[in-house]
Amino acid sequence: MVRFYSSTFYRGWWVSSKLYLRRPPAHHPEWKLDRLLKRKAEAGVKIYVAVYREVPQMVSSNSHHTNAALDALHPNIACMRHLDHVGGKGNIDIWSHHEKVVVVDNKRTCIGGLDLCFGRWDTRTSPVADVHLTDFSRILYPGQDYNNARVLDFTGVPNHISNALSILDTARMPWHDVHMTLQGPVVRVIYKDDARFEWISLPQIIDPLSSPAVAGRPQGYGGCRFQAVRSVCDWSHGVSTERSIQNACKFNFSSALIREAEHFIYIENQCFISNTNLDGPVKNGIAQALVERILHAAAAGRKFKVIVVIPEVPGFVGDIKSEVGLKTIMAAQYRTINRGGSTIYEEIRKAGYEPLDYIRFYHLRSYGRINAPYDSLISKMEANSGVKFEQAQVALARQWMGDQADQPSGVDPIKEVFLKASAPIPEGIVELGKATEVELLKVPLPQSAEETRETVAKCDGRARSEDEEWLGTEGEEEKNAYVSELCYIHTKCMIVDDKRVIMGSANLNDRSLKGDGDSEFALVVEDANLNDSRMDCADYQASRFAATLRRRLFKEHLGLLGPQPCDGPSGHVSSFMRCAPTPNHDETDTQEDQWVMDPLGDYLQARWKDTARVNSEVFTELYRPLPSNSVRSWSAYDNYMPKVKPGHVTPEIPLARVKDRLARVKGALVECPLDFLTDQKDFCEGPKWQGLDPKLTIYL
Repeated sequence: MVRFYSSTFYRGWWVSSKLYLRRPPAHHPEWKLDRLLKRKAEAGVKIYVAVYREVPQMVSSNSHHTNAALDALHPNIACMRHLDHVGGKGNIDIWSHHEKVVVVDNKRTCIGGLDLCFGRWDTRTSPVADVHLTDFSRILYPGQDYNNARVLDFTGVPNHISNALSILDTARMPWHDVHMTLQGPVVRVIYKDDARFEWISLPQIIDPLSSPAVAGRPQGYGGCRFQAVRSVCDWSHGVSTERSIQNACKFNFSSALIREAEHFIYIENQCFISNTNLDGPVKNGIAQALVERILHAAAAGRKFKVIVVIPEVPGFVGDIKSEVGLKTIMAAQYRTINRGGSTIYEEIRKAGYEPLDYIRFYHLRSYGRINAPYDSLISKMEANSGVKFEQAQVALARQWMGDQADQPSGVDPIKEVFLKASAPIPEGIVELGKATEVELLKVPLPQSAEETRETVAKCDGRARSEDEEWLGTEGEEEKNAYVSELCYIHTKCMIVDDKRVIMGSANLNDRSLKGDGDSEFALVVEDANLNDSRMDCADYQASRFAATLRRRLFKEHLGLLGPQPCDGPSGHVSSFMRCAPTPNHDETDTQEDQWVMDPLGDYLQARWKDTARVNSEVFTELYRPLPSNSVRSWSAYDNYMPKVKPGHVTPEIPLARVKDRLARVKGALVECPLDFLTDQKDFCEGPKWQGLDPKLTIYL
């Protein structure tokens, strides 16, 4: 963004103007999004933003606030919302603009799954805690940016300081996403994809030259060939229904990725909802294409592998048993994978083959320690300073997010905010999301910048430690500090044979792939730059972009990259954080890269499976996360979870055992429990799956 010279266009699902692009905020105040945009606008850059206009009863993003906040920054910034649900035809109110695209000066672009909003900024370390008693300047997630969508959804978005989880006892939910930057003629195609950009930039459209046709596949500067693909229709783009993203993956397309795969397919996606035939409520045929390709390889006696990584649980508040959205999406995924009559696993078994030899599913999970010993340290800090820790937390959020939460003119300033702390589970499995299960902590909000600084100064530095080792007492206090949470996979990416990549905004479900649902944009990328590699223990020519991306993801999930520090003014900027044409650092000669080079090799296959198995065993013993293979019915579900706050260690396990077991965890990879609720027939079966539930379309 610092390279803006004339114009930038952004379209996204949600935009948070108070988002920090570099962290910690204490060391990078100039990198808050609204400050950066205003600075560039004052320098003469035209900035155009198109954001999804949500249905407030369904989504909490508050695009009205985004629109008002951005428009108020500078006349050179123009923001629009779309679509207008009033008077719309059919059921368009359930669909959204889901693209995430930045176009800079019509020369560079960013595309992928990452939104510029709260809760998405993360590092490969996937921190679940953000308490730094010895140095408040190391805090990464101020205000609402410290979020766990499984515990509490965003509410009151204009008040960036309030609605924060209490960082003392609730883990944040880490976020995993993939985005790419590129330059070249394809950028013109991306800009011209959306007529809203031309409308919002009137009366002066930047560089109004005609663009090459999408089908032209313009050559990139770095030797990459691109194909732009979309899911669009009349309501979203004013065109006939187009579902070229689905076709790119499946069939009848110049780049049918699954059909033409020869060795290996790697999928990371927020969803995995598909069908192997035309029956039932799900219509996209990605699962059918996978089955056909696997059976073709099996019949020929060739090795062929598919690895799919999806979230452990959809990112909604509530427990699986009672929350309709959670239950429906999870059931739809199991109906795609292994139960329901015509799933991927069932179709492969019908043909006489073992599906686990060809396709496996995985999740990501992280853990950490909330360094917040209340009894032995924080209570003393509060007594010595006269300031409650929650007051310091709110003051810090106010200091870094702005002098005051944005309020309409004429509205009294906010004088207090509420922090939500997770409550112990009374009986069985009852997760957060209901008013009776959330403890509200009322905290006064500093009313001036001077009061804010005084509050922070009283508390900051009251504890002393050079390395932030555990600051409390050993035993129960330390054990209670170890927390775990799923790492939410928001990626929309598929890598085929280490040669081709499709990346963009589309989830693997009907909403994103049907064309007349959510609007989506993606790119198929094929790099002509070939490198020596290995495939199935033989020499192989792999495309540099696809191979290095896949290896980087594998190294991250297997814990081979090491921690990513983010605790000082330098920010540890690497080549991976810089945009095109800056090349990423060449890691192909490292030992870790050699370990993950061959996706079909026996060494990597064994290491991948063993890492996932060991990590799963550790987390299951210590935290009993759901879903779990140990829970095969609702009755087992009701008796499974320990009576502790969500994400905390099971009470009967001693501290020494916790430390010993967590030391065995490598990376974040865990197995997908395919036997979860397998004995509960009504979980994946019943009338609603026969098309009798009109609300089913919302979740599929």
